[in-house]
Amino acid sequence: MKLFESDRNNRIFSEVANKLLTECFLIKKRETDDYLFVIQNREKFSDFFGTIGYEVNIYEHNGVVQLVNTDGNGRIRLKKDDSVMILLLRLLYIEKKKSLSENTEVRVTWEEFANKYALLKILQKPRIDKVRRDEILRMFKKYKLAKVYSQERPDEAQIEIYPTILFALPNSSIDQLYSETESMLGDLKKGGAADEQEDPKEN
Repeated sequence: MKLFESDRNNRIFSEVANKLLTECFLIKKRETDDYLFVIQNREKFSDFFGTIGYEVNIYEHNGVVQLVNTDGNGRIRLKKDDSVMILLLRLLYIEKKKSLSENTEVRVTWEEFANKYALLKILQKPRIDKVRRDEILRMFKKYKLAKVYSQERPDEAQIEIYPTILFALPNSSIDQLYSETESMLGDLKKGGAADEQEDPKEN
């Protein structure tokens, strides 16, 4: 099926559509050309994905395009502990963004993230060990939530948080986010860390 008269545009459309299906997100800062191609052809993308049960969400203020399955199929099941890590990253992004200009990227160190986690005082897992740290950072990169800049000292590693973190979990106010985190932490303290829940981001 050809959507454009130009073979070049049809090829680009195919490449960008497949990237969305694979990665769920496009980030303007990282993939400017692909992002702008979707913006310029939003109706074609919306119509195409609509026929196969997907919705294209465009958040121009945040520079993010998100692909969502409208039927809720294909969602990844995350352990509650992983969901808490994503919530913490989201809280840090929101807190940092409040004091930064609109176009300034948001960065935190691993030490800041680990200290934020330590404040939660989860009895079963009061600290994040090296193995768990590496798992968390891989998860952030895998789901296109952050980019990690390694440093000689692991605690000084820089985590650039992408605006996609705002859409990785259901939209809610900052107060609701804190409430959700506390609720999940309560489950963790009762030994529910191994339970799974959906990550609504995934298509």
